[in-house]
Amino acid sequence: VSFMLSRSRIWTYELRLLAVLLVGCGANAVAYFAVHSDNLPSYIPFQMGYVMVLMIVCFWTFPLKKALIWRAENPSAPATMQLRLWTAFWGILSLGFFVFYVGGWDHIELLNIASFAEGSRQSALAAPVLEMPLFFARTFGFFFLAHLTCCSGKTGLATWILMAVSYTAHVFVPYDSGSHPIGGDLFVIGMVSFQWPAKFKKRIADAVRQYWMLMMVILLLASNPMVYGRCDLMPLNTTWERLRYRAIEFALASLMVTDTLNSYDSHGVTPWLNMWSLWAYCFHVALARMLPIPYGAALTYGFVPVFYLFSRLRHRSGGRLEQPQELPTEDTAQRDVNVQMA
Repeated sequence: VSFMLSRSRIWTYELRLLAVLLVGCGANAVAYFAVHSDNLPSYIPFQMGYVMVLMIVCFWTFPLKKALIWRAENPSAPATMQLRLWTAFWGILSLGFFVFYVGGWDHIELLNIASFAEGSRQSALAAPVLEMPLFFARTFGFFFLAHLTCCSGKTGLATWILMAVSYTAHVFVPYDSGSHPIGGDLFVIGMVSFQWPAKFKKRIADAVRQYWMLMMVILLLASNPMVYGRCDLMPLNTTWERLRYRAIEFALASLMVTDTLNSYDSHGVTPWLNMWSLWAYCFHVALARMLPIPYGAALTYGFVPVFYLFSRLRHRSGGRLEQPQELPTEDTAQRDVNVQMA
């Protein structure tokens, strides 16, 4: 959603992410030299690896962002040549990796990356490296489907179709680390659901708000008792177990794309709390490793009132507290492109 709301050019947006990356890695580097860790390569990036992924995914999906905004403004216009070319590009890439996957070739041996692959087994790179053909066939295939939707025309069913494709793939074609946050599925679903509000959005939100307790009962009945651990990174053994697990995730994701859990920030808490969360994301690992338990966490949370006071002082000195931006609904699906993107 933040990516879709940004008015910046892609390079400006990437530079902002790079600044966050450098700050977080810098804090981790200071902590590294303070505690003399032996694992420098994995210690310094650590949680900031997700920012690296954001930079890559934002670059890959920038054409999709423009396509979604264009299609929202021109719901009945024929697809442009540029849009068709991007659709073909992602389709060809996905098909190439899929053929490689079906062919059963050993990409690790062909690329001579055995030592690198073994070292990445416990990292966020496990899926892209160890399951490279399948990972990129699915990722690029998802980009292809999103662009294909833009070619065919705007529809409120796009979000549900993409979610169904994503979660069905997780159920029937699982692999270790297949649901790691570095996957692009949820990123694309978030972009599409923001620009093209999901069909039946208001009805679903109203129904869940009235009968959420019944929904919780159904989700509990669908759960897998006695199963624990990272089921997203280590898929369950049977299709039936994975179906139940993914059905719960699908239901919870549906609450997000339908704004069921959205509430109005009447006291303006979100802007300054967002700034604190960004600071905490960059520095909490360094503080936790330099200070004994639980003082790192205590210091991290101790900065909450500092950010609140800073926001109040800024407001009194003439600054204006940011107001939350209205999210689109089925009634306000037509977006103003000039507001969304320079």
